[in-house]
Amino acid sequence: MKHTVIYLKSLCLFFMLWATSVGIFAQNITITGSVKDESGEGLIGVSVLQKGTTNGTVTDVNGNYSITINQHNTILVYSYIGYITQEIKVGTQHSIAVILKEDTQSLDEIVVIGYGTAKKSDLTGAVTRANMGALEKSPNVNVLQGLKGVVPGLNIGVATKAGDSPAISIRGRNSISGSTEPLVVLDGVIYRGNIIDINPSDIESIDVLKDASSTAIYGSQAANGVLMITTKTAKKVSKPILEYNGTFTIQGLINGDMKRLDREGFANQIADIYLSESRMGDDMIQRNPDFDPTLKFRNERAIAGYNAGVDTDWWDLLTEPTPYIQNHNLSIRGKTEMNSYFLSFGFTDQQNMVINDTYKRYNIRINLDSKITDWLKIGTASYFNLSDFSGVNTSFGNLFSIPGCVSPYQEDGKSYETFPYLTTLNPMLSIHNPNKDIRYNLSGNVYADVSIPWVKGLSYRINYANNWTIYKYYNFDPYANTLQGGAQKKHTLQNEWTLDHIVTYKKTFGRHSINATFVYGVEKRSYETTDALSSNFTDKTLGYNNMGMGQADLNKITSGAWEESSLYNMLRLVYSYKDRYIFTGTVRRDGFSGFSAGNKFGYFPSIAAAWRISEENFLKEHAQWIDNLKLRLSYGSSGNRTSGRYATLAQMQSQNNFNTNSLGYVYGDGGTGELLQVMKSLPNPNLQWETTRSVNFGVDFSVLNNRLFGNYEFYVSNTSDLLYNISIPHMNGMVSNEIPTNIGKLQNIGHEFSITGIPISTKNFEWTVTANFSTNKNKVKTILGIDTDGDGKEDDLVSSNIFIGKSLDPIYDYNIIGMWQLEDYKKGIIPTGFTYGTYKIEDIDKSGDYTAEKDRKIIGYKDPLYRFSIQNSFKYKNFELNVFINSVQGGSNHYLGQPARKMQIPDHLTNNSFLKFDYWTPENPNAKYRQLGFYTASLGEGFSPYVSRSFIRLQELSLSYNIPAGFLKKIHVNRARVFVSASNLFTITNWDGWDPEADQGLTYDLNGGYPTMKSYTLGLNFEF
Repeated sequence: MKHTVIYLKSLCLFFMLWATSVGIFAQNITITGSVKDESGEGLIGVSVLQKGTTNGTVTDVNGNYSITINQHNTILVYSYIGYITQEIKVGTQHSIAVILKEDTQSLDEIVVIGYGTAKKSDLTGAVTRANMGALEKSPNVNVLQGLKGVVPGLNIGVATKAGDSPAISIRGRNSISGSTEPLVVLDGVIYRGNIIDINPSDIESIDVLKDASSTAIYGSQAANGVLMITTKTAKKVSKPILEYNGTFTIQGLINGDMKRLDREGFANQIADIYLSESRMGDDMIQRNPDFDPTLKFRNERAIAGYNAGVDTDWWDLLTEPTPYIQNHNLSIRGKTEMNSYFLSFGFTDQQNMVINDTYKRYNIRINLDSKITDWLKIGTASYFNLSDFSGVNTSFGNLFSIPGCVSPYQEDGKSYETFPYLTTLNPMLSIHNPNKDIRYNLSGNVYADVSIPWVKGLSYRINYANNWTIYKYYNFDPYANTLQGGAQKKHTLQNEWTLDHIVTYKKTFGRHSINATFVYGVEKRSYETTDALSSNFTDKTLGYNNMGMGQADLNKITSGAWEESSLYNMLRLVYSYKDRYIFTGTVRRDGFSGFSAGNKFGYFPSIAAAWRISEENFLKEHAQWIDNLKLRLSYGSSGNRTSGRYATLAQMQSQNNFNTNSLGYVYGDGGTGELLQVMKSLPNPNLQWETTRSVNFGVDFSVLNNRLFGNYEFYVSNTSDLLYNISIPHMNGMVSNEIPTNIGKLQNIGHEFSITGIPISTKNFEWTVTANFSTNKNKVKTILGIDTDGDGKEDDLVSSNIFIGKSLDPIYDYNIIGMWQLEDYKKGIIPTGFTYGTYKIEDIDKSGDYTAEKDRKIIGYKDPLYRFSIQNSFKYKNFELNVFINSVQGGSNHYLGQPARKMQIPDHLTNNSFLKFDYWTPENPNAKYRQLGFYTASLGEGFSPYVSRSFIRLQELSLSYNIPAGFLKKIHVNRARVFVSASNLFTITNWDGWDPEADQGLTYDLNGGYPTMKSYTLGLNFEF
């Protein structure tokens, strides 16, 4: 027995030693490797964990790691905030390189919410982060152009001139006469400048605040939503990284089928104006061989040119053969344990189709952060921008209106004719006029963050931002004032400064957490301008550089200035229980110098709640396919202070004497002249902010391991105290018969939906598709509350085109039901004021005649009914193809426009050449538009049919290629990508004209406006 015990003990000792040796052998297996992002940049601090154990490590400053594991068939888990977690089976590998993809739907993604940030999982309001990928492969001179259709509810128009900013709105219109532009916040400070001055390549993220809960923090200025723009900085510790982004774009007409009339086309246009003279027979189809169109020409040079066979292509003379855009941006960024920096230099050069429609931008940005101590960090986000719009560009109408039979040259064929046609100055002369149009923008935001050492979670931040904008406009026109010359020299200076004190307290205790923010701030804005004008020059040599009395006989100087200030406080509290029940309460108090003493301040509260149902046990157990499901509900108020800084005060102005042309009044013979002052407008001490109160219900969801995710929003907003100028009786000495007043109520209802799916995801191929949809409709609830006809309903304001219970700005007009034809003329049934080839109008009251009061009705609306976009992204190894389709739809009676609303009366049509379009002639009786030689005066010159502007557009098509890392390593480049893209390739629409989205119709509507362009881009991006 004793030997047996000794044997068993020996056997146990043997197995223990064997197991220990195996364990020691297994522990000696070391896995090394690296973790990088999709751009090839090493990620510091990535967690590398042996699955099912606590054995793990993190990557170093270069993204490298080393971990010792105890078996070959283990699984390593790589995780990093903001990136998709990866699990890799080790097998027999000893070195594993991992590339982590950004998780755009990560619940831990940090978004900017105003005066701070928040995790996406903690949001209770409607906040959407824009997909910035659309900006990278497009020739975006303006950052807004790359966001069109990307965010549901964010509506962006078109920019047709070089350096223009498109119109923008969020969730439709909340005001009758006030601005619909959202508030822009740049790096935490309200931005008052032109958005074209912000270099798109400097932008890291754009967060769109849409509901009252999220916008209430900006109170009186946020009724139209908020764009939170954050510029770049180094995100992780790394060595200095130099990056270059460059694109070159060729532009062309979006609708190349529209051509100007040549000399014969102009002659045919004249013949179609005088149908009774140029046509023969009962059906008027036969041409009269004796009709000479030159007898109707209004200019001898046109007659002579036509007879001589002149056929000038004014389009070719006044446009660039190859319009282009080039962008070049160079940046350097880096981060150490104590400091981070981002410096960028950018140059943009845009030459549009029309000569001198140009824009150049030079910009420099410096973003710095420095950690002074464990509790103090200071930094700055500053930039300088120069925007150059110099050059006189001709009216777009000149490209068409001057007949082709007119030459711009004198008889020698080289010298320009001053007035080649009627009184039209030769546009070939004006494009050479001296002109300087430059804007300088210097902006600096300095801040300090203090983490209070003795109170954990308590911090204080001070922001001071100052923005200077200097505008210079110099112009000299040697042909003005009957060729005696005119000059202008204008200087404008605008300054805004903001000082914010922000106190934040964050605390987690058990299952509870709170995040409180208090803000006390002040803003001051000032503006001044001086404008000098001179005319009738005796010597034009120095132009606008010598405008004194010795050079110009007439001089005039004007000046102006204004100043305003704001004072505000804000308190926001976010409370979370178990990370699944979240409540947010906000109140802001705003003061504005532009309102009267009794209404200086306004209060804008909001409350919101969110429930992460997916964190509940009952859902985790029975619906494991649901990754995230959150319900949100919010209610709050925000304002719109668009009344003007002096609207509450009585205003005076100098006024010409009613019986003389002097700016004064002489009392008696030999009396002293006195300046005549009159009251311009009456005061309204009760004027206050428009207030918009809204409720928002939202759902965020993600299912099937994040293969399908999205959100839905439903909102109802009601705006009261609408700012509106009410007409009042003329009073003795009053210049204006209007007074700004708060009246009425306006309702806005809408739905927004966004969904992203990943149908295919393999090692080498991935397909991602995103669909966005939004619809919005407003309704006038009440205006004045007056019922003069006693029918129990509030009266409409027909003269202001406002109708109770209807959307704003409806189309209230005569209804076209057809066209009067020759047969009707022969039968004598055409009413007085009409003839063949003119519009047939619905006789609503069946009276036999047409009156504005009885025969007009609402026939449609100008606002769209809904918008949608679809983006497909296909990734195959190093290739990526993106296809983006954008659409605006109006159904049967929304999103209507008049392509021929500027169609001129016959007398004017004989002066100018225009486009060939679908107008009525005897051989074209079913045309869309009336004949050229007659119009019904009682309907107005611009009366014409309304046409749907609905369209579907291939807005973006791009193909990019990431150059393999193996090749790049040989030339010491970290990452490189080349791409080609095309914008606005084709549009499906029934619209007549250049572009339905820009509401660009036939030529008659383009005096001063330019058509939308399509573009083809080649780009390069690399860093080392």
